Amino acid sequence: MTGTFEDVSFTAVRDAAADAQIRAALPEIAAAVRGLALPGFAGLVLGGGYGRGEGGVTADHRLYNDLDFFVLMDAPEAAFPACARRLASVSAAFGARLGLDVDFTLRTAARLRRDERRLMVQELLYAHVVVAPAGFDLAVWSGARLHAPSEIPAGEAARLLMNRGMGLDLARRRLAANGGRADGFVLRNLNK
Repeated sequence: MTGTFEDVSFTAVRDAAADAQIRAALPEIAAAVRGLALPGFAGLVLGGGYGRGEGGVTADHRLYNDLDFFVLMDAPEAAFPACARRLASVSAAFGARLGLDVDFTLRTAARLRRDERRLMVQELLYAHVVVAPAGFDLAVWSGARLHAPSEIPAGEAARLLMNRGMGLDLARRRLAANGGRADGFVLRNLNK
C-alpha cells in the first residue's frame, strides 16, 4: 500500500472509525511539522504498520500501535539533533491527543540509499502513506529501490529477531511488575 491518506485504510481490519481518526490527524500533524520550518524539509510519510495498512485497533476502535513518521530532509545530518528536539513537541502533543506514541525518524535521500537493504527501509519503500507534500514520490526523491528478499543481508533477520525478543522480555518484566495484568505495551509486544 502506497498512497495518500485520503484513499487508504490504515488498519488491518479496515476499521472505519480508527481510519477516520488517523485521517483527521494527518493534516494537522503535517501542518505542525511544516510550522517548525525545519531546514531542508522535503516530505513527510507515514510508515510502520499504519503506513502499510496493517495497523492495530482495539475492539472499541482505539488505535493500538505507534504512528511512525519519516521526516525526509534535504539537509546535513548534523542538523538532525536540533530538528529532533523541535519535533519532540509535536510528538508529545499528538501522542497525548491520540493516546499512542507518535514517532518521527529523520532521513536524507543519501541515508535511505545507503540503508536501502535494511528491513526498515525496504518496508518503507514497499508501503507508506504520503502525508506532505501532495504528490511526493519517496522512490524518486530518494533514489532508493526495493530489493528481492534474497538481496537482504541475513543480519537484518537477526536484528528483527533481537528486536522482537527484547520486546517480549520487556513485556514479561512489565507483566510481572503489574501482577500479571497485561497493559497495552504487553499486548502489543505479544502480538507482534
